[in-house]
Amino acid sequence: MELAFAYGLINLELQERIQKSGCDFSNFCVEELFDKCEALLKKFNVAMANFNIYDIYRPPDEYYGSVQIENTQSFLSSDSRNTCSVNSFFKIERSRVQSTNGIVPIKRYINQKDVKDSLHIPAEYSWEISVLSTTQWIYPLLKGRYRMMHYSGTIDAKVPTIGTQRCMADLGWPVIKERKTWSFKPLLLGGYTESCADNLDLIIIHGVGHMVTEWVKHQAFLMDSNWISRNHLPRK
Repeated sequence: MELAFAYGLINLELQERIQKSGCDFSNFCVEELFDKCEALLKKFNVAMANFNIYDIYRPPDEYYGSVQIENTQSFLSSDSRNTCSVNSFFKIERSRVQSTNGIVPIKRYINQKDVKDSLHIPAEYSWEISVLSTTQWIYPLLKGRYRMMHYSGTIDAKVPTIGTQRCMADLGWPVIKERKTWSFKPLLLGGYTESCADNLDLIIIHGVGHMVTEWVKHQAFLMDSNWISRNHLPRK
């Protein structure tokens, strides 16, 4: 909701009504808030209907010939309170994730024996897409064992940068390198970097949505190659 308002996708009236009502759409299943939040969410969905939730500046999926399926938020507007459950969301969301952005071909490719062998992945393991939880849980498990990098595109309405930053802050790991800008061409903003204790780096990519490595290959190459080499991203 915050991203939608910041980028002018919803007006001030709707944003203020959502805030004043206490409906941040994570608590709409609370019985006393259900009716009020459901009505506001319907208005929000109408306002967002013509935007690509993964990148607000890209055309919707059908522009690229993909099959358009039900809005991932539509379960919240169901007539039945019985569908007001986390499991309902994950069922719908998993269907969408596996039907868009080329996820199924990627799964087939990564799970091929020769690819797994090249990546030194044991035969008994296979790659799956999961939306059962955020990935925040994995950082404490890897803490002190590996360098970690989390990146986020600034116009991703599905997994917005503000949410990513809050997830990183919720870990409680102190910031050891303050936020700095980086450039992908002279004088052109690439994004921002910030480093936390215990080898966790946050890299923000300006002006792109969810599929950073697919949609802005130059910026993604700079990000990945410099991070792997332990080099600073360009600053001019």
